[in-house]
Amino acid sequence: MWTNFNISYPISTYQVMFTLTDLDLEYHKVVYHPTMELLNTNLFCPIWSRSKVEKFIKPSGVMSEYILHSDWYRKISKTVTCIEQLAIPTMPVDVMAKWRLILYKESLVTYNEETDSSAQERELAHTVAHGMVHQVIDSAITPSWWSHLWLNEGFAALLHVEILDEIFLKWKFVDLFVVQVQQDCLHLDTDFTMKPLSYEVRTPSEIKSLFSFPIYIKAPVILLMIQHIMGKEFQDIIKNYTNTYFRKSPTPDDLWNMMQVNLDNPELGNPTMKDIMENWVRENNYPIVNVRRTELTLEISQDECINEHYQQKALQWIPITFTTWEQLDFDNTTPHHWIPPKDSTKYNISISLTNKNGWIILNLQQTGYYRVKYDNKSLNAITYYLRFLKYIDIHVLNRAQLIDDTYYFLKRGEVTYDRFLRLINYLREERD
Repeated sequence: MWTNFNISYPISTYQVMFTLTDLDLEYHKVVYHPTMELLNTNLFCPIWSRSKVEKFIKPSGVMSEYILHSDWYRKISKTVTCIEQLAIPTMPVDVMAKWRLILYKESLVTYNEETDSSAQERELAHTVAHGMVHQVIDSAITPSWWSHLWLNEGFAALLHVEILDEIFLKWKFVDLFVVQVQQDCLHLDTDFTMKPLSYEVRTPSEIKSLFSFPIYIKAPVILLMIQHIMGKEFQDIIKNYTNTYFRKSPTPDDLWNMMQVNLDNPELGNPTMKDIMENWVRENNYPIVNVRRTELTLEISQDECINEHYQQKALQWIPITFTTWEQLDFDNTTPHHWIPPKDSTKYNISISLTNKNGWIILNLQQTGYYRVKYDNKSLNAITYYLRFLKYIDIHVLNRAQLIDDTYYFLKRGEVTYDRFLRLINYLREERD
């Protein structure tokens, strides 16, 4: 039996994949679904599976169509071509995506509306979206060396969440990402237990070590922070990046060169995006921002702490966002100020307050990869507002952040149990 393959454009050898199987797989086309009327079925991505799961594989076909027509997907995909998708019951990994071919673990892309939970439906959405976005990113751009692999993996992990958030507003995929991925990353990236995103590798064993937690969870978290630093320009930058380096091998520096940051403070100089990102990428751990207040003045500084192994943490360029009890503006997540990687109090941020009993909350929607440590007076003011006034005025991600950060400092013995218990007392009213 002969099989004919069309001629492909030059691609990296690690993008070549074909499948040989003794499974009897059938092509399943979505016959009808209400959402299909809104879509151009010429871009349909076929899904092959066993005939016994045909009924349960159809939601994955609909999901593929949604993703193909999302704004984000169209921005990162230079050419929209047919993608073959296979559901394999014995897949050793959840998803494997290469050029125009995606393999899924069957149990993750089947859904029974009568018996499966909404959590299984969300898992299906995650799996299909991650496979399709990973296929687009890796097919378009090849890292110049293994040390830069984190950028492709990070884009695939972040952008598939952004696409799902665009399609399914009610599920709040980005909010779930912050709580489930970013907060887990903060706990794992403590006391130097996690390697940096990028470091020199030469041997096969060193290259293999790259495929660990940092590349899959910290990379998208750092890119989320960059997304909010750049604001509305981020989508166009990514589109420009994928178009400019289509079928090429760029380095992270090529991406940084497409980004311009205005710190709006002559004392901080004029750092490039490469300057800002250097320590975030090449150092492990994360910074802690201290908030200390007097009567009507707030001091914000970077913690120059040493861990329990007597190792000095690398100082970072930290994007600072905040709002007050008067403003209640949690949506402006582009940096209001920057703390530079310098060990001088000259570079602390001072903010004037109009009320000695009011509060200020930093790191809006937890878009920055750092923890915030409030002094007792600041934490008491926030706690009072949550418990006795209108807790819903504070963004849900900042409510989650306050609890997670305070619990972290509780474990370090820097916050008392009494203060932590008073903070979480409002949870009896929480509905989100």
